[in-house]
Amino acid sequence: MGAADRICVGVTAASRLRPSTCVGPRLWFVSLWRAVVHQAIMTRMDTIKRHMVSANGIRQQVHVGGPDDGQPALFIHGNCSSADFWRPLWRHLSDDLRIIAPDLRGYGGTETAPVDATRGLRDFADDVLAVLDAVAPGVRPAVIGHSMGGGVAIQLTIERPEQVAALILESPVSPYGFGGTRDATGTPTTPDHRLHGWGARHVAMHDQPPDGRRRLRVCALDALA
Repeated sequence: MGAADRICVGVTAASRLRPSTCVGPRLWFVSLWRAVVHQAIMTRMDTIKRHMVSANGIRQQVHVGGPDDGQPALFIHGNCSSADFWRPLWRHLSDDLRIIAPDLRGYGGTETAPVDATRGLRDFADDVLAVLDAVAPGVRPAVIGHSMGGGVAIQLTIERPEQVAALILESPVSPYGFGGTRDATGTPTTPDHRLHGWGARHVAMHDQPPDGRRRLRVCALDALA
């Protein structure tokens, strides 16, 4: 293709091409389309803001965005994570969703607070329900939970089934915590709940790190016996 058949355009940074790149007509159209789509996605992402609220006795950070009258979607992240975990997914979702995504206690921008392991994941579920009441009272969201967030999602659904429009889980843990239970009603495997919730780490491991992995396995087997 000769110089006369080429189109030289200055494109924005959003297209991810260098400014004043000379491209053929078809590549120019594709680049322009990508720039428009990318800009639309970034504009939508810009509407998702972080807010601090006082709920369930602690300061919690929650991400909220999308139209006020949109279908509410509550996202609950997993262990060792935060609500930012969901951002790559949000870029691909419908514009009519009202996104609500709290940072669980001790994660992201939310205040660190103790967790009562004897309650399984109820402390987290109580936090999330309190945040939901604070930022979107009366809504009935679709609840999406990943990993530990899946267990939290199950627990809040147990507590308020009438407030959950749909439940979507990815690799969820039990609502009773990280350890197993003796039955479907959540009977603990040990009196001190040491394998439940935030009590997943056995006290014996604190003083004996060299063979910690083997010792944790033995403790788990003893607890489930």
